[in-house]
Amino acid sequence: MSSLRLLIAIALLCLVPTLASAGPYIWDQDGLRDCPGGADDNTPPSQTTDLHITAYTASPRSVTLYWTLAGDDGTAGQASGYSVRKRLGEPITEANWATSTIVGGMVTTDHVTVNDLPGNGLWYFALKATDDCCNISGVSNNTCIRFAPSPLELCD
Repeated sequence: MSSLRLLIAIALLCLVPTLASAGPYIWDQDGLRDCPGGADDNTPPSQTTDLHITAYTASPRSVTLYWTLAGDDGTAGQASGYSVRKRLGEPITEANWATSTIVGGMVTTDHVTVNDLPGNGLWYFALKATDDCCNISGVSNNTCIRFAPSPLELCD
């Protein structure tokens, strides 16, 4: 084992138990820090129920998705961001969320444009909201579109 790996292993053995007992932490662009919501923030953001397609282009294939911003703790406050996923051929559920394709990075607005939609069949889209303590909502409603075979079809 290299000395760097050994040093990392020792640091993790010492640091992880300390962090686990000290309270919630999050890892973001600024590094490891306390959960701003405090130790008692276990409430996930509200689940989005109005995800919908507001625009699309057939060539090149793309869609613009909009939704109402979710609350941070249930319906209070505002969620920190959204993870948007796409899937060809079947609706996105909790069971297949992890294997659905991530659309870009974390979205912090109420809309996103999704490109790169090849293939025939229905493209499904869903999202999850997250708060500043990494509490995550359930999967939103699905919206979908079929570009081919013709005719074009929206599922909303």
